[in-house]
Amino acid sequence: MLARTWKVLVASAVLLAVGPAITRVIDGYRAVILDARDGELLVQRLGRPPAWVSGEARPGDVVVKERGRWGFAPASSTEESSQLLAIYRRYASAYEGTVVSVAAPAVVGAAALVVVEVAGGVRIGIDLWTSPPLGQVRPGARLRKVRGAWDPELERPAPKAESRAP
Repeated sequence: MLARTWKVLVASAVLLAVGPAITRVIDGYRAVILDARDGELLVQRLGRPPAWVSGEARPGDVVVKERGRWGFAPASSTEESSQLLAIYRRYASAYEGTVVSVAAPAVVGAAALVVVEVAGGVRIGIDLWTSPPLGQVRPGARLRKVRGAWDPELERPAPKAESRAP
């Protein structure tokens, strides 16, 4: 049995070994660099999860990877670039503040809009999906977002409203 299938086994092993390199060459995309560490870049494409790849670029750079090429190059500005830069700003932002208001999602499956007052009285709007749980985020709660995280963390829940019986 092994004598008949050894060629298939060898061919499969070769394809598994060179598959990632072939995929990298035939792949084409536009992306933003979220983070860089030791020659590895965290690359974010639209509609895809971020992935670590080797290369040279700075966080916040929009790059284009053309089919048939191994590496990527700086990209010109397009509408897709502005969407990628918005993703980068969300990833790279850091703040700490108090929730001023919470607006429920306008449609099912959308994010809630949370207005947070940060240092200096500046108010920012944040799209809040699931983390922290929306039921725990009320006016008066403290939120903290660190660079490199997608969502803020609930630092201190809002004090519960006292109920008074008549």
